[in-house]
Amino acid sequence: MASISLRGVEAAAPAQEDTAVVIGQGMIGQFSALFLRMYGCKVVVCDIDANRLDEAKKAGAAAVINLTDSDAEERLLRLGNGGFDIVVEASGSIPGITLARKLLRRKLQNYSKDYKVEPIRFYGKDWPRLIVQATTWLLLCCRQIICQRCPFLAASTISTAVALISSRVFPGL
Repeated sequence: MASISLRGVEAAAPAQEDTAVVIGQGMIGQFSALFLRMYGCKVVVCDIDANRLDEAKKAGAAAVINLTDSDAEERLLRLGNGGFDIVVEASGSIPGITLARKLLRRKLQNYSKDYKVEPIRFYGKDWPRLIVQATTWLLLCCRQIICQRCPFLAASTISTAVALISSRVFPGL
């Protein structure tokens, strides 16, 4: 489990003083928060389980937010100053993925003569990073493989599930 978290964190190339939020405090979320803190990030964690949040606070999280609170999203955005440099989605839920998208830091675009179409080079190392460590994305990205390897699942059922998840995660597409 730790290697899954470590691989995701390393892919985000965290830097000292980056702000990070980890959604979900199961094993993968806990390890992700630990590794991000080891890189020197300010880590905020959120979950719906108060016991997991207590453990995260004891382990050194900068702040913990219970997602069942009515103002949780607003408080998270305030803690991240409008958005986080790194967002780890480890809950595996549609609300978690939707929240992750909202919590990514937005950087003002500079459309001057120096603007490049390649956003990663344009941002340099200052680009927001989203780490999705959830089974929901496996369903979205691998539906053909699932249909081929699991013939007992009807392709129409998987397509319906993918359409439902996609519409909730990316409304308006």
